[in-house]
Amino acid sequence: MGMLSGVLSSDRAIAVNIQIMRIFTRMRQILADNTDLRLEVEKIKTKVDNQDKNMEIVFRYLD
Repeated sequence: MGMLSGVLSSDRAIAVNIQIMRIFTRMRQILADNTDLRLEVEKIKTKVDNQDKNMEIVFRYLD
């Protein structure tokens, strides 16, 4: 659709083409942001898992 509106030369086609490009750019940004967020959650999950293991070790020694 972006290519089709790029070929057409009417004002409407130009406006649609610009809007399509903005939407795709925003979609890429959203996907990148979500990827960063997912990676941060994974880091936190790993830290929590490690803390759980450390707590188990401490409780075993105390027992």
